[in-house]
Amino acid sequence: MKTKSFFQKRFMILLPLICLTIALGGCNVTDALYTIFISPLIPTPTVKAEYSLEDKTILIWIDDTAIDPKHHSLRRELTAAIRTNLEEHEAIGGAVAYAKIAQFRMAHPEFIDMSIQELGKRLQAQQVMYLFINQFQFRHEAGEGYYQPSLSGSVKIVDVGTGQRVWPKDKSYQSFAVNQDMIEGKGTEFEDGLIQKLGAAVAQVIAPYFYKHKITE
Repeated sequence: MKTKSFFQKRFMILLPLICLTIALGGCNVTDALYTIFISPLIPTPTVKAEYSLEDKTILIWIDDTAIDPKHHSLRRELTAAIRTNLEEHEAIGGAVAYAKIAQFRMAHPEFIDMSIQELGKRLQAQQVMYLFINQFQFRHEAGEGYYQPSLSGSVKIVDVGTGQRVWPKDKSYQSFAVNQDMIEGKGTEFEDGLIQKLGAAVAQVIAPYFYKHKITE
């Protein structure tokens, strides 16, 4: 109790000095004190989920037919990263395993002509998160050993029962894009790591649409 009383007394002694400092120092001091003492006490604003998948088993289908086949790991990393992000936030009821998706693609090369609804039915999902990749860049124009991964595309949710788009509501799809900094390196392990990081970055853009999350600058 004595210690607490000591600090209380010291604070009361310093309070007039703090107020005087603010008065003399102007906006800069006021802003600094606000940042240190007030800002941490203000709750971070949150955004509600645009659409709920909590009770749904989903199929995350990556349409990357326009991508060079040598980057086949991109599809796997995107699927895994999005699923993991959604599961960590308890935002889905379940998801079709990527191994099952890969097996289906191998066994049914005609999948390219199937509708999204049919893909969902064949893989026993209730809704399909359909990602279309329209641009993917991996190496930087600087040359060998330089990389700058970037990816853009669109995403939408289709209900398997009706075949109708259920998200987004007001447009045909939601666009997304991720651009990473240039980096230097070499080797298969290095490249695989870059693709994995790119997948995680894309997941950070797409997954929050489906769960309540804090606003980040």
